[in-house]
Amino acid sequence: MAIKPHYGGNGADLMNHTNVEIHLYDDKTGKEVPMTDRYFRDWAYYPTDPKKTIATLKKGDAMTLVPGGINHFIWESPSTTDAPGQQNITQDKKTYMYVQEFIAGNPKVGGYYYQAYSLLDPDGTSRNAVKNKVSLTPDDFKALKEIIAAPNFSTEYKDRFIISNLPDSVDSDSGIDRSVPNAVAKKKALQNPR
Repeated sequence: MAIKPHYGGNGADLMNHTNVEIHLYDDKTGKEVPMTDRYFRDWAYYPTDPKKTIATLKKGDAMTLVPGGINHFIWESPSTTDAPGQQNITQDKKTYMYVQEFIAGNPKVGGYYYQAYSLLDPDGTSRNAVKNKVSLTPDDFKALKEIIAAPNFSTEYKDRFIISNLPDSVDSDSGIDRSVPNAVAKKKALQNPR
């Protein structure tokens, strides 16, 4: 959990996030090489059943897409570390699932594809996971960049991941974190004094 300063002009706010660290190495020299490209896109969902929480949500439960996600990949500053996640969580009124899809790497050595999931209950109970990490060869990395640059990408891949049929492997999972609700309650009390 991080504090994000000046979000939306409302002062500091909580940010539920996952920490991701990526190092790229040249197979020939064994030396680390810098990341040159990082792209992401996202979706947000509410459980269709408003009584569902992180603790009761199960794979296959009906979800409702929240309008406003990004259908195309956006270039983001390359960095060895990243903290993908959901900002402004004290504003959420329902359990919320935020899904991000990433492509990161260097054309010379390849890179990685991965998905980050941030789940939030209105009280600040959270769960974060990184799933479906795939190593990319230089050819894979180039091919994915060509696919996301195609004019019809946003339409063709609107409701699906760029790499589909992955085994739903979990690379890291925070489990359900109930340590945050007190911080969220304090933040809401400061925003809405009686």
